[in-house]
Amino acid sequence: MLRWDLTASGVRLSNGSTSFSFTAPDWHPTAVSHTLPRHINAVTAGTASRLQLPAPTGRLVTADGTPLSLSSSRSLTADTHYLTVGLQTSRKALLTDGSGAKQVARTSEAGFETTIAFDGPARIRPLGSDLCIDFDQQTAVTVGVPHKHTISENTITVTPTPEGIATALTHLAAGMPTTGPERSHPAWRHHPPLVEIGSQIDVPVAIQSRTPQTGIELKLPPDTEYLYVAAPLAYYLGARVTVENRAAPVLLAPDADVAHAFNSLPAFQHEVASLLRRVFFVDCLLRDDGHRTSSSGDSLLTAWGLSPESLMEASLATRLAATLTIPHDEISPHLPEWYLATYVDADPTHVRSFPFLLDSMSLVYLPEASAFDGKELIRRSLDDFYRAGPQAASVDVLMPRLQAGYLHGWLASGTPIDVFKLTHAAYENRLKYGHKDGDQLTVNVVLNDDEMDAEHEEVAAIYRNRAVDVPIDLTVHKSLKCKDLAAVFESPTDFVHYIGHCDVDGLRCPDGNLSIADIGEIQARTFFLNACGSYHEGVSLVEKGSVVGAVTLTKVLNDQAAIVGTAFARLLINGYDFERAMQLARRRIMMGKDYAVVGDGTYALTPADEGTPAVAWIEKRGDRFDLTYEAHAAWANGATYPNPRDDTDTNLYGSKPTYSLSKAELRVFLDSHDLPVIFDGDFTWTTDLIEKL
Repeated sequence: MLRWDLTASGVRLSNGSTSFSFTAPDWHPTAVSHTLPRHINAVTAGTASRLQLPAPTGRLVTADGTPLSLSSSRSLTADTHYLTVGLQTSRKALLTDGSGAKQVARTSEAGFETTIAFDGPARIRPLGSDLCIDFDQQTAVTVGVPHKHTISENTITVTPTPEGIATALTHLAAGMPTTGPERSHPAWRHHPPLVEIGSQIDVPVAIQSRTPQTGIELKLPPDTEYLYVAAPLAYYLGARVTVENRAAPVLLAPDADVAHAFNSLPAFQHEVASLLRRVFFVDCLLRDDGHRTSSSGDSLLTAWGLSPESLMEASLATRLAATLTIPHDEISPHLPEWYLATYVDADPTHVRSFPFLLDSMSLVYLPEASAFDGKELIRRSLDDFYRAGPQAASVDVLMPRLQAGYLHGWLASGTPIDVFKLTHAAYENRLKYGHKDGDQLTVNVVLNDDEMDAEHEEVAAIYRNRAVDVPIDLTVHKSLKCKDLAAVFESPTDFVHYIGHCDVDGLRCPDGNLSIADIGEIQARTFFLNACGSYHEGVSLVEKGSVVGAVTLTKVLNDQAAIVGTAFARLLINGYDFERAMQLARRRIMMGKDYAVVGDGTYALTPADEGTPAVAWIEKRGDRFDLTYEAHAAWANGATYPNPRDDTDTNLYGSKPTYSLSKAELRVFLDSHDLPVIFDGDFTWTTDLIEKL
């Protein structure tokens, strides 16, 4: 539950694990005195003579909706004003209290979109990475926050036809409250409305009224493959999607003189992804008005012959037209890495998953894969060294052809390596569990293999240590019988870490095997089945109630399973999403591709401790070190994080700044960060690398 608290320097909003503060030294609580938009459901009010907000982006409008620029200091008249800001909790916000003393507020999630209503006269001005509002006297202020995970109660119903899918894609943009450049920031992207399949098309009036009218139309051939790969671009542009008999797609915006022709598939999937990345990046730069993303934004736009001042207030169609004038080879080197790519086959029922894919701003590609020939891995012939027992349930894996993206999801048939296996059930289960706002995490560690006691002890210690920062209720079980293990999965719990064996009959217990197919409703939100060939049991857990879990594709060596298990536990409990945690953990062993994630791999169990779930890549260059800082998160496309070498500057998520450091400078960096490190190709943590250096 969102909660407002009065602090010594102002007001703090928290949901238990995540919070932000704004400075108002003389804040006095009062009754609400302004009317805020209807989607606001957490409101506080008071009087203040000054507000200071850790706001990386914002939009200021008058009571009649007239936008006002925030590019520089400005005086405001004695009218009602509404300031909506994306308070980005994924960074350290430097605040000041009334005496001028400084404090650092560590924050740790995607961000709160916050609307502040106040009456002038007032003066608003940028202050570093913050926004300040100064009043002539004590003035009434109302602050409201919509719940970040709120989804429209209305659902779009469409037929499983190209026309039905096109209708759904047109209206999924109803989740964006603005058509300005701010839509590139995650705090300005609400969850799209849900989609279901029916016998006729039905778009509720409430969704129709919120669907933006951008004057942009995307005409596609009547083919599900075209519709799916075009969905992310159509969503971001707020484009009207139509289908007609034509050889190739075309993007139209008549008011901006745009008539952009694409090639047919398969080239179309790459062209549409590229255009989305470019339009999105230009909006990120336009959102920069001197204190939001990076000081290089204006210079880049000017170098490309664009006017930042005019484009900031321009229509989405005009910004699209401007983006199309930028030479591809000039903008491409500046594009941040996109976090997620999902490979979706042409099943028309997959349209139900697109509200979730687009909420994560996933690129969409056609699935392509070849048979796995085994040459990449050592042949699995050392059975005596594997977790012993009857025949493990193995999986025929595929070698996928991966496209642009940091993480990869597979919403298609088959089981490829290097991607997470996604099903729509995972998204439905995510809705069922909702968002844990500050509740205690319940973690169950199950040891059903005495030979793996070392892994059990180490992962339990990792969870206990993390409980210092995140409330965790940890229960450790040993040698559970079938009915007791079933009860663990059937009981409400956030994470089950199973250490043991698995074969074709299920998870092994002292009295037999437990098949997940024989269990009732699963209430374990997430899991890790660190056992031989646990893939099928993991898929069953997701189909019966879990959101995501980690599994193995075949037999695994005992020692290597322990290494992966402990590394994965530390990453997961420190805020890395399941796929990224597994991607890093399996670097610890030679047979790492035997591990995989099933369900929604972008799901994170806890918020990151330092806010940014980052990785440092370090290579020794003579007597110096090259440090590349890599910050990613599923929610974070378009958000910024503090420059790790300069707290006064910020970088877009997906950018990878590289610094050349002396050994002394590297030690300073390692001392001030607790995060995983890839040092000369080997996985470690900053604390361990300090000792090594």
